Amino acid sequence: MRFLLILIILFSVDVLPSYSEGHPDKVADPSLLKGVTGLEAIQVPEGFEVTLAADSSLAPYPMCACFDDRGRLFLTDSSGKDMNGEEMAATRECRIQCLVDVDGDGVYDKATTFADKLSLPMGCHWYKGSLYVANPPEFIRLEDTDDDGVADVHEIIHQGWNVKNTASLHGPFYGPDGWMYLTHGRHGYNIETKEGEVLEGKAARLWRCRPDGSELERICGGGFDNPVELIFTPSGEMIGTMTYFTDPRNGERDALMHWHDHGTYPKNEAVVAEFTRTGDLMPTMTKFARIAPAGLIQYQGTSFGEDYRGNLFTSQFNPHRIQRHRFSRDGDTFRTVDEDFLTSLDPDFFPTDVLEDADGSLLVVDTGAWYVDACPISRVAQPDIQGKVYRVRRVGAPKVKDPRGKNIDFESTSPEDRVSLLGDPRPAVRAETIEHLVAGGDSSLPSLLKNLDVANTTETRCAIIWTACKIGTESALD
Repeated sequence: MRFLLILIILFSVDVLPSYSEGHPDKVADPSLLKGVTGLEAIQVPEGFEVTLAADSSLAPYPMCACFDDRGRLFLTDSSGKDMNGEEMAATRECRIQCLVDVDGDGVYDKATTFADKLSLPMGCHWYKGSLYVANPPEFIRLEDTDDDGVADVHEIIHQGWNVKNTASLHGPFYGPDGWMYLTHGRHGYNIETKEGEVLEGKAARLWRCRPDGSELERICGGGFDNPVELIFTPSGEMIGTMTYFTDPRNGERDALMHWHDHGTYPKNEAVVAEFTRTGDLMPTMTKFARIAPAGLIQYQGTSFGEDYRGNLFTSQFNPHRIQRHRFSRDGDTFRTVDEDFLTSLDPDFFPTDVLEDADGSLLVVDTGAWYVDACPISRVAQPDIQGKVYRVRRVGAPKVKDPRGKNIDFESTSPEDRVSLLGDPRPAVRAETIEHLVAGGDSSLPSLLKNLDVANTTETRCAIIWTACKIGTESALD
């Protein structure tokens, strides 16, 4: 009986959110756990509010999300069937939904199926008119050439990443160097590159290639089970969510990882022999319990206040929460101070992604209660409990004018004026500015160099350097 009691306690600690962590003035009443669902069950810090951004009718089982340059929201949408990854790749019943907020009130009004007959799309990114998607065993590009909301181009950029479950191919993540990055779990791969080289192995890896698929390479990896999402700091360093840096012990399993080129990471599985090592396995950055972290962002806007800028946010599947991570340098790596930001009293709330909208609000993707295969803590698959998308705003935050810079005529703006926009407080404007400067090629370089020494923030100076890197000509690289 004593052993059974210990098991119950351990299971409860792993599953239930830490409601008071980061909010010592808020202690949840356990009785509230009974019957409270959806919006009513969500708690956020004082001064913030949560609203429904998209209901289940638009995307019943949303998993991962991104925005395009118009502000449309793309959601990878599961079939809602609790199958393993191999079965999903064989049946291909998943899809991608394109959601539109018609009246600009922050609530999505309509959706079209942008692409269907997909395996298990676990990540998407919009780049130059196309949606790039991790669709294991493939990395694909989707394009809507006639702008009717449905992709009519379906290109397989690469294929050959083995599929087992959700610990498969994720991404892509667009790096400041202009490369597409992907993550893949410890299930093996056999890929022929565009240049004819065969890449084969069994270890978990981080990958990158040019947007056209050329120069595919493995950049780091190890014996861990499942790297999921990546962010890039302004200086270009990679931070990512991952599971199983160790087999569960001493209350630890998952982590935030600071990834380095050619780093070799835990666990000390046989696959580590695939790597050239010059020392010990690389350490973790922030250690977690069995939380299954997935979505990750670094907050870039101003709407939440200066104290939030640069903070990390993770979506954590098992404990039904979004955590905030205050982020600072610690020698050669970083450390975080972690606190709950959004929690839910609903045991069927399973957040899989978090992303920042152009106005500085956060979107939280709840996939619903359909998935159990690789996450048995989800109890029993309940496809009748569908997912939603929620929006978190700071109460009283000033409204961001023209958050995507749609009123800026980039084509007629001089390179000098474009460079000045690299310090704009609107993240979407900064990102669009970089792409226009890159399109200008060497003609952008004099303005970039002139502003490098006078830029008033480290972030702006970093953006200038990365813009030159993306231009990529001999003069720009010099």
